[in-house]
Amino acid sequence: MRNIKTFQTKFRVFRLIFRFECLATMYLQFYINDNGDKVYTTKKESPLGLVTQSAHPARFSPDDKYSRQRVLLKKRFGLLPTQHPPPKY
Repeated sequence: MRNIKTFQTKFRVFRLIFRFECLATMYLQFYINDNGDKVYTTKKESPLGLVTQSAHPARFSPDDKYSRQRVLLKKRFGLLPTQHPPPKY
């Protein structure tokens, strides 16, 4: 009987922590201001009323199913880094 009460108490605590983390999670957003600079915020709208964009990168998967097609398209349209002149430093 004691094990069941301990489990129930731990489960309640876990549920409260999980709810708090879900509510407290803030996703970083950004918008472009008048000068063309990125301004980071946690709001969903910029001061101009435009929707902000996510500042987090897309998920990366080592199992990239379409890398071959992506390289072929970049090669076809001349977008590979090897098809450009070297950068000037």
